[in-house]
Amino acid sequence: MMGCEVNKYSRFDRKTYFYPDNPNSYQITQLYEPIV
Repeated sequence: MMGCEVNKYSRFDRKTYFYPDNPNSYQITQLYEPIV
């Protein structure tokens, strides 16, 4: 439909942020190798 493929592997990166509503003080993202 959109011409996307799922990658064979994924990598999650931690970004350290201070947000009052985020108790872990970090955000997990897929900046460099997203799922699709």
